[in-house]
Amino acid sequence: MLDHDKKVSTTRTSGSIQEVVDHVDHVAEKMISDKDFFPRKNKYCKSCDHLDDCPLKPEILKDDSLISMKKF
Repeated sequence: MLDHDKKVSTTRTSGSIQEVVDHVDHVAEKMISDKDFFPRKNKYCKSCDHLDDCPLKPEILKDDSLISMKKF
């Protein structure tokens, strides 16, 4: 999530940038090769665009610990 009108700067080394690029490449390769996508419940589930089709929807709607961005 981004905070509006707030600029955040960080300093990175070329080595740390390459680590991130390698990680993103690995995740992208896994996403492309995976054929099954199982839901993983997390604190943002109530705001998910795919909640209506999610097999975990009944469980998610009962869980009061999950955040709904609609309140904001």
